[in-house]
Amino acid sequence: FHTCMEQETGRFTWEQVCDGVCQKLIERHPNIFGTQPGYEGITDWDALKNKEKGRRTLADDLESVPRAMPALMRAAKLQKRAARHGA
Repeated sequence: FHTCMEQETGRFTWEQVCDGVCQKLIERHPNIFGTQPGYEGITDWDALKNKEKGRRTLADDLESVPRAMPALMRAAKLQKRAARHGA
C-alpha cells in the first residue's frame, strides 16, 4: 500500500523496494549467501549491524541505544554493548 502511494508521487518503485529488501537479506545473512565481498567470517548479528551502520567505537555503539527505552532495559543493553567492546 505504501509503495503504491510513493510510486504515484515518483519517490520510488515497487522494483526498488524489492531490490532493497533482497540486498538487505543478502548483506545480513553472509553465512547463507556467502557472496559478500569483504566477508571476513562475521557471524555475530550485532557486528553486522554495526558494520552496516558505520559504528566503529564503543561511543558510537552506546549512542545508538534509544534514550526512550525503559531504564532497566536500557542499562542492560548498554552493559551488554560495553562488554562486547571489552569495557
